Amino acid sequence: MTPSSVLAAAAALDEFAVDQLTAYCAGEPHEVRAVLDSFSRYFEMVDRSTGAQEERRWRVVDAAALRAAIGEMSAPVAGRRETARPAGRTVAGRSSDARLLLAEETLVDCAAEPSPAHRRVMARTALNYLQQVVAAGGTGDVDWWDVELLGSHAADGGRGALRSRIRTDVALARMTDCEAAGETMAIDYLIEAAAGTRRLFRSAKVDRQRLTTLLDRFSALARELTTPPRRESAATVCPAAPARLLSAVAWGRADIRAARGGAAAQVLVDLLKGIGRSRIRAESAHPVSLYQVLGNLPRGRQRVVVYTDLLNLLPRQFELALADQVLPGALVEAVAGPAASDHLREYATVIETDLVRSPFHSESALIGQVTHVLQDLAARESRSDGSVVERTDRTCVELLSLAGVGV
Repeated sequence: MTPSSVLAAAAALDEFAVDQLTAYCAGEPHEVRAVLDSFSRYFEMVDRSTGAQEERRWRVVDAAALRAAIGEMSAPVAGRRETARPAGRTVAGRSSDARLLLAEETLVDCAAEPSPAHRRVMARTALNYLQQVVAAGGTGDVDWWDVELLGSHAADGGRGALRSRIRTDVALARMTDCEAAGETMAIDYLIEAAAGTRRLFRSAKVDRQRLTTLLDRFSALARELTTPPRRESAATVCPAAPARLLSAVAWGRADIRAARGGAAAQVLVDLLKGIGRSRIRAESAHPVSLYQVLGNLPRGRQRVVVYTDLLNLLPRQFELALADQVLPGALVEAVAGPAASDHLREYATVIETDLVRSPFHSESALIGQVTHVLQDLAARESRSDGSVVERTDRTCVELLSLAGVGV
């Protein structure tokens, strides 16, 4: 850790606590405080209340002067003939490759950080590392902190695999920040970012193990950002419960389908497209249903979208033809005859009513609750088709495994 690295971190963060700045610089708190004291003219204390030093926050009051000071500290020694690169574009002590690895390690380490505030600092730290990588690869006279990571998750400063890798890392940083802040993110952004990870797997220039680690973290964040929120109080109904069930089942089955390689990236892209298509993140005023009629067809048939696991409850003599996967592993589009439509609607109503009134909040609890209802419905339908119970039992075993329940 050097004074210039502390000041550069402070300039990038703009407002910070000593412990956050310390984590950013990988230094010691007393060293960071000493630098702040020496250059106190560039900062002011935001919170002057009593308490631990680490709990107080500081703000940059003269960003231009601070950056000029950083530049002077990095200027060449008098008498040298060589021309120094602009201070902001210098990656002191580390190569661009090392900075890129450091950004990715920081983003992956966020998974083990319990503090949302610290995860946001880590995400911002990673973005700054990525700005330094882009600046080091550019040709313009631009300070690294002025580099723009362009577009929804785009970045200049590299070609081919490197460009895609930087884009993926930028997406991970922004997803981390949104998750930690409890904010939502546009599904189109997530789909585009996931497609970028798919392109990376086609390249032979990026380590597969590192890609797998990044994709695992991407998937975990995408799941968090797309899962409908649970209800706040056990005393009220939860209209989002059916959507939370669909989300849990879809993500669980996607994990099973995903081989650790290019297939995993494709599964993720398909799943996110399905989430966008199914609108399972809809507001509670317009909850997602486990059964929906899309249109009427001749001879009383209907085009329907239905929760996948309800299909095994239908006696075999009922007319049903699958048409498309809406949300892979959770929702399908089908053409159903009159009797099949009526039964599917009834199944969905029973399960939805049970879910929205459930006192349980977790996804695993919702899955466990659904398996009990499916078994009750199967017992009723077994009077007309004895194979319903066997098919439903297999479905319930699979669902319980998604919930982490051994059978």
